[in-house]
Amino acid sequence: MAVAGAGNPGGGGSIWARVAYSAGVSPAKERLNNLWNTTSLVSALLMTFTYSNIGNPARSDTPLEPGSSRAIALEFANVAGILSFVMSLFCLMFNVVFHEVDYCTTHRDERDFILGFAGVFDAVAGLFAGSVVMLLLSVLCTIFVIHPMRTFWITVGTCIAMAIALFGTTLPITVFTRFRLWVRLEGALERGAAGGGSHGVTKAAAAAAVSEGRLEPQAAAAAEDEEDEEEEMGGSSKDRGGRGAVARNGGRALTVAAGNTG
Repeated sequence: MAVAGAGNPGGGGSIWARVAYSAGVSPAKERLNNLWNTTSLVSALLMTFTYSNIGNPARSDTPLEPGSSRAIALEFANVAGILSFVMSLFCLMFNVVFHEVDYCTTHRDERDFILGFAGVFDAVAGLFAGSVVMLLLSVLCTIFVIHPMRTFWITVGTCIAMAIALFGTTLPITVFTRFRLWVRLEGALERGAAGGGSHGVTKAAAAAAVSEGRLEPQAAAAAEDEEDEEEEMGGSSKDRGGRGAVARNGGRALTVAAGNTG
């Protein structure tokens, strides 16, 4: 029995492939939908801000010498604003296209969609981050040109402080979530290796490892067969236990009935 989706190389090494394997396809699809909707909303808001700047670009009150730092900064501010608009627009369009997953009507189709395009999801998230960075650079360059230098340095210092705070908050959260996601699957693989084979390797861990090229499909299939066999044996034991309890209860009922008859 082959591991479902294990041979699909499209999702190899992607965070969304591991989320799909460990949490399940439906939770992964729901989380992706939330991500797409959020980035689409923010991208639309960024577009409304940058579009007004495109129609009314920043200008200096005093003539700028061509080639000077202020002239270059002003030109870059206008270009960065345009790039931010374009990147936000395409991020929004990509997210609309991603909702084609709603036309996948089977569990297998949804899984293959997530695994096949997991790398594209990451790339579009990077595109969204790039649009935000471009907008920030456009604002800083505009402040550099048309505002006093004191205002510019205060703004730069505030941005640096906020960036440090953001990094200091994001890093432990990211390490926590990614570590937990990785350790769940890698722990199962290590237990399987320590056991001298595929024993102890869960279906999710085996599928993720095969998609990343770190485990042979035959070993993953053996792991799935073992897990299915253990589940069947566990179910059989429960059935036997249940039948025994019914038989014992039935015997006691017959004994009580015979005593009442006597």
